Amino acid sequence: FEFNQRNGPRGSARESAARSEARGKGKGRMPVRKMLSLSVLNAVHRSGEDCGGRRFPSFRVSRDSHQPLKRQPPPLPDFTGVWHQVRHENADAYFTAMGYSFAMRKIMAPFFGQSTEVVSHDVAKQELHLKSINRRGVWTRTHVDNRPLPMRTADGQAVEGHAWWEKDEESGCMVYKTKLVGAKQGTLETWRWIDRSGDDDADDKENRPAEGPPPATEKRMVVKSIVYPDGREEEATHMFWHFESQQNSRSSPLLKSFEETYVAQTGGGARERLDGGHGDDGAIDDRRAA
Repeated sequence: FEFNQRNGPRGSARESAARSEARGKGKGRMPVRKMLSLSVLNAVHRSGEDCGGRRFPSFRVSRDSHQPLKRQPPPLPDFTGVWHQVRHENADAYFTAMGYSFAMRKIMAPFFGQSTEVVSHDVAKQELHLKSINRRGVWTRTHVDNRPLPMRTADGQAVEGHAWWEKDEESGCMVYKTKLVGAKQGTLETWRWIDRSGDDDADDKENRPAEGPPPATEKRMVVKSIVYPDGREEEATHMFWHFESQQNSRSSPLLKSFEETYVAQTGGGARERLDGGHGDDGAIDDRRAA
């Protein structure tokens, strides 16, 4: 070790830097450049998105591995409420595929747009309880996420129900899907999601009065019904049901009655009964719903 009068110990700056870098590596420290890069990435991808509102392909960065982690899935929607049908699409073609005659479809046509869905959804317990009401009758059933469950269709057929969540890659929404297997029409599938496509519609905002009560509609639900005839894997046909829920629907007497009767006495705790070896056959009223 030699001493330099001008610069002190020879090579001290270089050796000091080398020793500092070695100590940093030994203690798991991160070089300044990488720390800055991670800060920039985290700042750019910090925003959270809802259905259809994605601006950046969000992901989180791990400081330990320096590798991007997969983005967490969006939160699951809660369908609880009273939903009133406002319109439908392709109903005649759907019920034709379901096997209804021309005469029967003409009789049913006035009822297509008069359905009400009462929904009690326990996201934590992974149970969805439904009551469909129209002028032809009432249909109640329960679905349990990722568990097969014996139930009955609206016309009284004994089937096996399946339910699961899927993310729609185009919109980013979580879609609740159910499937009934064993019906004479074939496999019946239903997709259900919350429609937020018009929440930020600029035209609606411009046409909305500057003062006055907020719009009565709290949110919109879309239900897609699909029938797959036996022996065919491709989609035969489908229809859409469009529903709206009022702001006070969660305090509706209709929902309260449904939860105090069917959910509390029949449908609730379906997962626990399944785990104990008991099923639920999907109670149905004597009147049949379409």
